[in-house]
Amino acid sequence: MTHCTQARVFAAPWSTLAVAALAATLAVTQLGGCASANARANATAFSRDTTVTARVKAELLRTAAVSGTDVKVDSQGGVVTLSGQVGSADQSVAAAEVARNVEGVDGVINALRVATP
Repeated sequence: MTHCTQARVFAAPWSTLAVAALAATLAVTQLGGCASANARANATAFSRDTTVTARVKAELLRTAAVSGTDVKVDSQGGVVTLSGQVGSADQSVAAAEVARNVEGVDGVINALRVATP
């Protein structure tokens, strides 16, 4: 009878160790899944931003009121930043308006500088 009690005492640490190992394995597996999901989300956001940037740039190049080649376009999270130099305040306003009307744009930061004559 003492022998059986002693066997249980020794079995308990092994059971605890097995449970701890299983928990650690599950945790690592779940973290790996999160990392993979985060990577997919980042790739999707990057793809969306790249698409928005390209659409805005294309519209600026089509617009006669703005010299699209002088405007740099960046986007992050659907917010477009316009930078560079334009010939007039009207061109700056027109560029921002063009960007606002592009599908996927959630906001516009107009950092365009107006050239001084």
